[in-house]
Amino acid sequence: MKNRIALALLSIIVASCVPATTPAPPPTNTIISHVSISETPTPTPTYIQIPTSSLTTTPALPIVSTFTPIPDCSLPNADAVLYEIHDDRIHWSGMHIAFHKQIKEQLEKKYPDFYHFQQTVYYQQTEKTVEYPNAWYIIEQTSGSKYYINPIVLLVTVGESLEWKPPANKDLYSISKETRLTLYQHYSDFKQNPEIRSKNPDIANAATYAIYAYFDSDREKVQLWCEEYVYITGQDPALSPFK
Repeated sequence: MKNRIALALLSIIVASCVPATTPAPPPTNTIISHVSISETPTPTPTYIQIPTSSLTTTPALPIVSTFTPIPDCSLPNADAVLYEIHDDRIHWSGMHIAFHKQIKEQLEKKYPDFYHFQQTVYYQQTEKTVEYPNAWYIIEQTSGSKYYINPIVLLVTVGESLEWKPPANKDLYSISKETRLTLYQHYSDFKQNPEIRSKNPDIANAATYAIYAYFDSDREKVQLWCEEYVYITGQDPALSPFK
């Protein structure tokens, strides 16, 4: 019995002398495994060589002109009545839409510097800035609503007055807007004022008078205006667009 007690005491003493096992601390640097995702390789395209003899060449389609025969813009005798533009054309709304592509091509061909003029316009009322990409687009925006003038008539008038060059003051928008108001005023004056008509018996109608008065009664400039109108539209300005 004494031997068992002594053996137990000895086991306790030995156990107290052995240090307790301490768990190992976690590593200071944790290594994260990155999975590399490889994309499916794009297959190399296979080209099929077509024998030259089997190729067929499609002939280019001829360019069909939509222009009507060029009218005679020559001036009448000094005593004859001047009639260059039909009244319907100066106010024909929507006419310019059908001519967009044609106008672009004609202006780029003959007056590229004028056509490619760009302008940034700031509208105070809406506090909005708009960048207009070319002269034709600028002039379209100034054709008005209350005092409307056909944008093509406006384009030819502005172009002729500037000799188809970009404006020196860089403000085509204001020039075009002022031109519209001036043309409208001349047109209205002839329509409503008998005195103006009596002083201009050689002018046939209000639309012709608007162009004539704008160019300071210069018949040669009116003739040039007519020729440019024909160049751009291929139509006789003296004819009604509704016939």
